[in-house]
Amino acid sequence: MRKIALGMRWGCRPAVTFFLFALVTGVAVEAGTVALVFVGVAVIVVSVVDLAVRHR
Repeated sequence: MRKIALGMRWGCRPAVTFFLFALVTGVAVEAGTVALVFVGVAVIVVSVVDLAVRHR
């Protein structure tokens, strides 16, 4: 019960913490997605170049 009372007293602090956490998570997910796309494109380019060099 004491935690609930503290939670009500500091009502806005968890919201701010959650917002910051969500923001950081969102940025991390965006960066991870961009990195995955970049790696995928790099792999495709390397494999295409490799095929082109082999079949010359």
